[in-house]
Amino acid sequence: MFRRILPILGGTRGDDIVKHGLIMAGFTFAHGLFSYLYQLAMGRMLQPADFGILLSLTNLFLIISVFSLTIRTAMTKYISKYHAAGNMEVVGYLWRVYLKRTLILGVAAFFIAALVSPAISGFLRIGNVWYPLVVFSSLVFAFAVPLNWGTLNGLHRFIPLGWTYAFWVLLRLVLAILLIKLGLGLYGGLAPYIIAYVIVLAITYYYLKGLPTGHGSKAEVIGVRSYVSLSFLAILSYTMLTNVDIVLVRHFLDEGQAGNYAAVATLGRVALFAPVGIALAMFPKSSGLHESGKSHRAVLLMSVLLTTVITGAIVAIYSAFPDFFVNLLGVDKYTLAAPYLFNYSLAIMFLAVSYIFMNYFLSLNRVQVAYVFAAVALLQVLLILYFHRDIGQVVNSVLISGAVCLFVTLLFYQWSQRPRPPKKQEANEGC
Repeated sequence: MFRRILPILGGTRGDDIVKHGLIMAGFTFAHGLFSYLYQLAMGRMLQPADFGILLSLTNLFLIISVFSLTIRTAMTKYISKYHAAGNMEVVGYLWRVYLKRTLILGVAAFFIAALVSPAISGFLRIGNVWYPLVVFSSLVFAFAVPLNWGTLNGLHRFIPLGWTYAFWVLLRLVLAILLIKLGLGLYGGLAPYIIAYVIVLAITYYYLKGLPTGHGSKAEVIGVRSYVSLSFLAILSYTMLTNVDIVLVRHFLDEGQAGNYAAVATLGRVALFAPVGIALAMFPKSSGLHESGKSHRAVLLMSVLLTTVITGAIVAIYSAFPDFFVNLLGVDKYTLAAPYLFNYSLAIMFLAVSYIFMNYFLSLNRVQVAYVFAAVALLQVLLILYFHRDIGQVVNSVLISGAVCLFVTLLFYQWSQRPRPPKKQEANEGC
């Protein structure tokens, strides 16, 4: 099917994104599978109340550590730019400088998170400040590892990027099962985060340590700060769209409903794993083509097509067999979840396609897309704040947000296709 439409999409460029997109989709599918198995194992091994706590804390951790995704995106953008130009001295300089800075940032982030952990524990009605502290200890390495992944991605080293990305989650799964079997309970489900980060940091460092020890000047790296600020807003907003509902549910609903909503979210968000891999493959390609003044539309269209096909298949399967998949988390354990699985997975499908467009715009320096995602994230929060009587109201709020996000993103795409004035010379910025 794909090869029939390649001439329409632009030939070899489409073929290239299919190849690398499917490679990265495979690795991120493995990442998603291990993540799903982790949540499945936690759902079966922990009581529903503890499972709700685990999912709310891990989702909150994702929101807090969202700057790590911005770092990965920015590194992919600038590494791919200098890699395409053959300037490996600047590549090595960027990686080494920012690796040190991200480790310092991680330590600072952990101390700040530790200070607010009592307030977080109270908001989520957990009653144990040590649970958030265990999760937040991962912040020490939560910025350095994505920086290494972004560097590998910018260098088009998809195999080491992909397998370490999947291995990180596999480590979490295996260690969590082992630690809970040893009697550590919820602590055993949370502690593997930091252990897995340490191991993967060492592995990715090994792959990158051979980069040139160049001494790039600050003047060679332009636009980093302005790019990072808006890309951070875009990624933060998207992360909130796909995670903040879990946190708010934990606050508004009782433990039983929060546990059932956690089951719906765990299953529904499987549809998010495929577009992550496709976006990882698309980003350096569209960025490199843009920097070279070549057409990149085929890369976007094929990425959207792949994402729509994969996520659409997941939604269709959930629509046909909701009870089967809910029972995988435990027979008669999450009895309220099945009726909401289709709507939630459909919302995730809308957000998944929007994610492809967001990464495409960021790869072209069109960071104004951040305002679109920020507005929709605010809409979702407001909807849940006003409509949270039960699981159904929250799921419908997420569905409305997902549909609005895709619609507005498509409008932004149409707006971005207008003729643009010639680019003015960018002013140099320090790193």
